[in-house]
Amino acid sequence: MKKRLLKPAPETHSTTSFYQARSSGKNPLLGRELFSGVSKQEGFELDRMGPGVSLSELTDERVKHSSFVPKKHFGVLFETFILAEAEDGFYIIDQHTAHERIRYEEVLRKLEKRNYGIQPLLTPIRIDVSKQEQEDILNRKKEYEEVGIFLDPLGEDSIVLREIPAYMEPGQEKEIVLDFLNRTEGKETSEPELYDLMAKCVACRSAIKKGDQLSDPILAEILNRLSYCENPSRCPHGRPTLVKLSRDDLERMFHRK
Repeated sequence: MKKRLLKPAPETHSTTSFYQARSSGKNPLLGRELFSGVSKQEGFELDRMGPGVSLSELTDERVKHSSFVPKKHFGVLFETFILAEAEDGFYIIDQHTAHERIRYEEVLRKLEKRNYGIQPLLTPIRIDVSKQEQEDILNRKKEYEEVGIFLDPLGEDSIVLREIPAYMEPGQEKEIVLDFLNRTEGKETSEPELYDLMAKCVACRSAIKKGDQLSDPILAEILNRLSYCENPSRCPHGRPTLVKLSRDDLERMFHRK
């Protein structure tokens, strides 16, 4: 193997044949597909970031959070971590937890201000439950309507979801509602706790995931929105959204100090 690697590769074409091909109008390099074996993945579009393109969804005061004011970004590492520079240092941002924090604060703000519409479903969604679960859910029907979920009984072992709040993304309604019902099952829950749980359920399901391909406008939008969040450094579940290295940290790492 070592000898074979050190041995010069044989010439596979001559200069003459190359120019002959070019003069005939055929380019042998451009005439073949160079990346036929590379898998293609759909990018994450800006309109898939969920409701809240306007910063008014996050805050009334257009003041960035003092602990995180991004200046520019340099792309994504390992399809997960956004690399960005700010005045006070270098940041590594988890694209999922960062977007989760943004979506959480957007939805929570809508719930607290009751600033959302109700959308009737063209095709109501059936959810299978036990008879006891159906009874428990219907006993809390008014509570669930406070967050925009409208449920009715269907037979003795299922419920039907007929209307949803506009802050839910199409296609994720059933998953979000099931997650919310599981989190509230058997618990006495105050109104603020209901809002918090629903915002967490929506944020978790609608946030950008690890591996999602992000364009430059999406990266810039995530960093911009994150800088306006009340708590940009943590996701709703308490995980960190970012790691910071100050200029002093970097200089010490490279023995410049």
